Amino acid sequence: MRIMPQEIRLWEVKEEGLMPIPRAELRFEERLEEWLENNISMISDDLLVIGRQVKTAFGKYIDLLCIKRNGDLVIVELKRDEAPKEAIAQILEYASWVDDLSYDDVVEIANNYLKDKGIGFEEAFDSKFGCEPPDVLNESHEMLIVASNLDDQAERVVRYLSEYGIRINAVTFNYFKSGEQEFLARVMLIPKSAEEVRKTK
Repeated sequence: MRIMPQEIRLWEVKEEGLMPIPRAELRFEERLEEWLENNISMISDDLLVIGRQVKTAFGKYIDLLCIKRNGDLVIVELKRDEAPKEAIAQILEYASWVDDLSYDDVVEIANNYLKDKGIGFEEAFDSKFGCEPPDVLNESHEMLIVASNLDDQAERVVRYLSEYGIRINAVTFNYFKSGEQEFLARVMLIPKSAEEVRKTK
């Protein structure tokens, strides 16, 4: 089943009527990475950030690395403006590295990131999820591409991989500005309901 992408438009409700809020340009990658790091619930309430600009064994950097309550990891790759199909190859490469991370590797990455916040991994996990980390970490992982738009080829490949059981998705954020007020609107390429159906197949 193909789910058509949604066009997001905003209006401000005023006494004299509805005023459209125009889309605006954004220093997207840098600002959004900071916003997501500080409030990852913009993507999901079931995520804890455990790394930013995590260096891989082949010298490249994962924008954000997160963990879920069940111990699975989520790789978040941010793209400025439109995400091309090459972004998929890049995040798959990151996933091949993440797949080999042991329990101790995950804890080390998390502690290195969280030490600047004055907290350890277990404490951060308990604060977020209200429980201790599971005995097994990184049993599986997910990939998430974040961009202001997704080109047709990239969208088609993400849908194809997802249909065949690869845990990959994309989310787009549209930025709007009205005077001094700023707004973000989020759209998941594959809705959570569709993801859950595929997991149970």
